Amino acid sequence: MEKSCNDQSLHLFLFYVWIQIVQGQDNEAEARHWRGIKAQLTLKNNQVLKGAIVQIDKKGVMFDPERQSPFYDPKAEFFPFNEVKEILTENGETLYGQTIRNKKNQSKPDSKLDYAKNATTIGILQGGSLIGFDHEIRLNPNFGLQFGAGLLGFAGAVNFHFQKTTNSNFLSLAYKNFGLGYVSFLGPEFGFRWFPNESWGVSFQLGFGFFLTRSDEFRQFWRDKFNDEKAPGVLTYSLGIVF
Repeated sequence: MEKSCNDQSLHLFLFYVWIQIVQGQDNEAEARHWRGIKAQLTLKNNQVLKGAIVQIDKKGVMFDPERQSPFYDPKAEFFPFNEVKEILTENGETLYGQTIRNKKNQSKPDSKLDYAKNATTIGILQGGSLIGFDHEIRLNPNFGLQFGAGLLGFAGAVNFHFQKTTNSNFLSLAYKNFGLGYVSFLGPEFGFRWFPNESWGVSFQLGFGFFLTRSDEFRQFWRDKFNDEKAPGVLTYSLGIVF
């Protein structure tokens, strides 16, 4: 009788082990099925990521976002389902979640409102010039390098963005050289961007530039205009259209 009970316990144990092996094989097969599929991941904070699925299990999804700039390729990250709003394949198939979608609110693959992308601004007092341009290269979602030029001037800056999108507001440490040696300064600026749509937006920057160099002509202009040679710098601003 005791031997029969032991045999039965052994059979139950072996059956349990077999079930676990089969389930493990099924889970691995399911993981292989989803691996590498291009998809769009929408989080509950409305952040949208595009990339490829690494793995899906009962707890969440391992997702590898696509390269966001020539200098920044984010690593794969695990997102639990309680943080995920929707997962869509590149063909529009819903893998997880359900959202009412229409042409007006549907995100486009290259939307500047979803990603940190490079941007070019053309306008007044851009690029250290009366009229010029600034081009920003996003090194990663929060940091960018900016350079520009225009009519008799050039500029450069390091930008810190508050959000991981192209239309993010930012703080900037900017160098500007007006008039190719007429006057140059370095200082902080606050940058504001507003996009009425996904194609273009408005950019405005305001800050203060500390004098680095001043030509004799500029010194004379400053004396005649303000009768003050002790000013450490000047108010800086610019306005433009950003693409």
